Amino acid sequence: QNEAWQQAVDGNWLPPDQQRVWMVVNDQFLRDEHRAMAGQVRGLKEKFVMPGGARINPGEQPNCRCSAALAYSSDADKYKRKVKLDFPDNPELSA
Repeated sequence: QNEAWQQAVDGNWLPPDQQRVWMVVNDQFLRDEHRAMAGQVRGLKEKFVMPGGARINPGEQPNCRCSAALAYSSDADKYKRKVKLDFPDNPELSA
């Protein structure tokens, strides 16, 4: 998926500043730290930030079923509001 998005940027089908959003499967197997990342928005080449500060991409951890989707500006706004409410003491999550 990441390669396809990069090819789309290279072909001028996506803007170079296109962002993506962390998506979860919201069931009993979802890890708390991945739930906290739901809706997080990052650039195409940026890793997502876990609550402890580690940086990962979806699927990098064993049995992770999370994914990323192309984000719109409204996704970034929603996530910023969520972080302010849920993680006011963790500026790393809103970076």
